[in-house]
Amino acid sequence: MKKCRLFIMMLAVVLCSGNLMDAQAASENGNLKAPTMEEMAETQMTRLQETLKLDDNAKEKFASLYKKYYEELSDCYPKWKSADNNATRSDKKIKSQIKKSFVAERAAIDVQAKYYEMFAEFLNGEQLEQLFNPFTTQFAR
Repeated sequence: MKKCRLFIMMLAVVLCSGNLMDAQAASENGNLKAPTMEEMAETQMTRLQETLKLDDNAKEKFASLYKKYYEELSDCYPKWKSADNNATRSDKKIKSQIKKSFVAERAAIDVQAKYYEMFAEFLNGEQLEQLFNPFTTQFAR
């Protein structure tokens, strides 16, 4: 019984010290920055190229076109201020933000429709569906 209790205590110490080491390593690398919009776009583009299984020629076309598409799409949405706290917003401000989001969604749909034709020149139907409506293919399994 004593051996079992000793083993459990040693296991707990080892597990706790491992977590503390992870926390210390994370704090030593405290200079971690949030990725920029360009870095996020690049990462998303590489993932999409892998998901869509593009050949080398299509990858080049896709990369140049996707960067333009991503920039135009991100320009559609307003940049919300982080200082806007839910507790301090008035009804008028909330209604205004909702209307702005409707306008942004319409602009985004226009951008998607514009680029759909360009992507359709070298992507097939399944690839287009994964690009423009990833949730239907992601949760269909």
